[in-house]
Amino acid sequence: MSTEPPDPPPGRSTGGPAGPDPGGAESRRTPPTGPAPPSGAAGRGGRVPPGGRPLLVELHTEMRAFRADLSETQSRARAATSEIAELLPRVGDLETTLGVLLGRLDGLLPAGDADNDTAGPAPVSTPAMGWAELSTADAATAWQALGDWVAGTLCGSYWLTRVQLPDCWPVHPRAVLELAWLRTMYLVAVAHAARHPGSVAEWHTRWLPATITNLATTIDPLECAPGRHRLTEYERGQHEDALDKALRAESPAPTVTTETGAGRPRYLPDRFPPRRDRFVGPPREARVTRPESLDPQTSPAPRSTRDCWLDYYHDAVAEDLARREQRDREARAQSPASGQQPPGGQTTAPG
Repeated sequence: MSTEPPDPPPGRSTGGPAGPDPGGAESRRTPPTGPAPPSGAAGRGGRVPPGGRPLLVELHTEMRAFRADLSETQSRARAATSEIAELLPRVGDLETTLGVLLGRLDGLLPAGDADNDTAGPAPVSTPAMGWAELSTADAATAWQALGDWVAGTLCGSYWLTRVQLPDCWPVHPRAVLELAWLRTMYLVAVAHAARHPGSVAEWHTRWLPATITNLATTIDPLECAPGRHRLTEYERGQHEDALDKALRAESPAPTVTTETGAGRPRYLPDRFPPRRDRFVGPPREARVTRPESLDPQTSPAPRSTRDCWLDYYHDAVAEDLARREQRDREARAQSPASGQQPPGGQTTAPG
């Protein structure tokens, strides 16, 4: 017979008196059943992938790395911008001497060795970056070369219109530099056309369109158009009204301006044929009609010729050469070799 004690009845404990213990201290000390949650699961990281960190922690880490990469990229971009700014003046210096070097190089080559198989005289240089530093004699030669090239090449061969090449381009200094630079690039393309035909294509597709665009930016079409210079439509209308009154009163015609320089405002209505009447209301016979100004919307625009801009050209050349001669006279007067007293108050004796 077995001597083991029987199992205790339900609700009884072997270590003390039997009795129910609902919600008592014993049940509160009993740990919950099931697997324990991983550490950090109840924090801000949200759900946790198996064997990894919370997703928000991973996202935060990746965003910090992305921000670091972005900062490095910005630093490299700033460094590249600084390097480009340092290179631009060097590019300008190269463009200044390009025409001169090209002419000298072609002059040194024997006959038949040049790209065009000819050994003619060196072309006249029209340096855009060094235009202001030219001597009076060199400036006169450069002006002549530029005018002949614009008339023969741009107007004669490429048929630029008076909208693309405004009549008043010679009295706009930046327009003169744009065309001087374009001529230099044209000479480079022609000189190397046989060995580097891409230079000719680049001149047609890049440099010529860029210059036309720059001219449109440099010369404001609201003030300058065929037949007028530095004269808005409102000012032109006022002047025309004054002309009408003077004509009816048989009095002298008023002038557009009292300025006398090459860049003075001008109104030349006879430089292009009238297209339409600007007046509205009374019959045309009752008013003196004058032509509307040409603008980029005019189609087709008339071709530009030497006669369209020749007066502006002569005035600009005369004024520019006179200014250079005055500069040269002042430089000679201040030179110690001239016997004049230098700015320091001491007269330098000849050596």
